[in-house]
Parts: sequence; C-alpha cells; structure tokens
Amino acid sequence: MTEDKRRRIVEQVIQRLDAHGMAFETDPQFLCAINDWIAGTIEMSQLRKRFLDLLQERHSAVRIRYALPQRPPHLQPAADPLSTAAPPDGFEPHPKGTAEDIEPGSGA
Repeated sequence: MTEDKRRRIVEQVIQRLDAHGMAFETDPQFLCAINDWIAGTIEMSQLRKRFLDLLQERHSAVRIRYALPQRPPHLQPAADPLSTAAPPDGFEPHPKGTAEDIEPGSGA
C-alpha cells in the first residue's frame, strides 16, 4: 500500500469521526505511530498494539489515582447508610440465630 493511500485512509477516518461528533486521538505518541504507519515503517498490527498500550497506560494511571489511600476530605467515600441503620419496624431476629448458627441437617 502506498503512502498516499495510507494518508487518505487516515483522512477518511478523521472525517467519519467528525461526522459523528467524535474526535481523533491527539496523544503525541499515537500521532507519531500514525505517521510511522503512513510512512510504511510499521504495520497496522503494530499501530493497533501501540494504541492499546496507550489505553492500558491511561487506565492504569486512573486506577492508581483513585486507589491512593489519602484523599482530600471532599473526595472521601460516604459512609454506608445501611451499615448503621436500625432494623425495620417489626423486624425480629430469627430465634435460632443466624444462618451460620444453624447446623446443616438440623431441620431448623
């Protein structure tokens, strides 16, 4: 495939994305990979792998950011309202106890 044909393919992809209100990836490393593909120095499979690596990198960065133990107070998770809620009116615990207290085969 010629360089001109590859360039036209990229231009068509960008036009289709624009027509659907979507943006083409602007990451400099990915754009470099696009230029390498247009120039014919890498294959489409390598371009795809670079893009998937970029997405994985972003995903990992987001997971790390949200996994940090120290968050500002306004970003702390809210307390679970069910953990401190009183039992509903009229609710009585089972007289035999919890499921863990009942022995299998006891018929209870």
